[in-house]
Amino acid sequence: MADLILKKGKIWYANCTYRGVLLRQSLKTIDEQIAIDRLAEIFMLVREGKYQLLKIRFDDLVEKYDPKIDRENKLMNLKNHLIPEFKGMRLSEIDIQAWAENISEKYSESWALAIIRIAPELGFEIDYKKLVLKPGRKFDGSQILSEDMAFEILAHLKSGPRSKKYYNIAHVAMYSTLPLSDLLHLRKMDVVFTGEDPGINYIRRKTRYKNKPPLFIPMTNKLRAAFRGTPSPIFDNDLWFPFHSLKEPVEAICHSVGRAFIACGWPHGRAMHNFRHFGACYLIKQGVPLTTIRDLMGHTDFNTTLIYARTDKETLKEGMKKFDVK
Repeated sequence: MADLILKKGKIWYANCTYRGVLLRQSLKTIDEQIAIDRLAEIFMLVREGKYQLLKIRFDDLVEKYDPKIDRENKLMNLKNHLIPEFKGMRLSEIDIQAWAENISEKYSESWALAIIRIAPELGFEIDYKKLVLKPGRKFDGSQILSEDMAFEILAHLKSGPRSKKYYNIAHVAMYSTLPLSDLLHLRKMDVVFTGEDPGINYIRRKTRYKNKPPLFIPMTNKLRAAFRGTPSPIFDNDLWFPFHSLKEPVEAICHSVGRAFIACGWPHGRAMHNFRHFGACYLIKQGVPLTTIRDLMGHTDFNTTLIYARTDKETLKEGMKKFDVK
């Protein structure tokens, strides 16, 4: 092997061809034996077809990454969880399986999978069977915002010098049950306030829900009032909440809303999605059938809707009293 390496100055370099691959890179050592060992490792990578991983950097994959569905959430997770971990590294230096296993231990199942799913989209291979996923907290009635608490959080948003611009989108989320990703793509032509069927007629665009059926959300007085505080777009294709065109990052919205939840003492999650949960559970408590809730929420799996049907103790007690009715 010694004749396959070459010393330039004090550093050893590969100086050979192996299986048709020309090897001339620095072995990054002044020790001859270490250089020989590193060349042997390169030979193994060539045999396994992984030699190109020595040349590609993680940053190169990030530059080419352009998710079409659920773009905002994926880019946010990429920025928060992958770039800090792998920035500047070559692919041959990355143990993506160990990283995925660490993420699965650190976060609940749904959150961990939302983060890990980005790696295969970048070109990495992950053995999901080796991941030990932790189930999240069970969803129950105690984790649902009351209308009073929801308004307290909205009031806190409205009073903040920076957060007040997110008040309207949170208010509309509360009575429309639309997730943040759909609200950010809602256009003027999607919302009808008058006529025979006023409401939100929404064909989903550029979100994780893109391939799901269109939504119709009937207009209510409370939903109309929520929109009334929002500056109306001028043209049909203009957005109701043009944070994207203003280059407002999604994480800025989530951060401000999260701070409002903290300030109001809410312990069960700090996401905009809480307003969506509120809307579904509020309607269930008002006796709206679950099949109607499913259509309103745009769920394709009825089991997802059933999660919202888990009641709190007080509602359960009221229900059991029906046995005593003569």
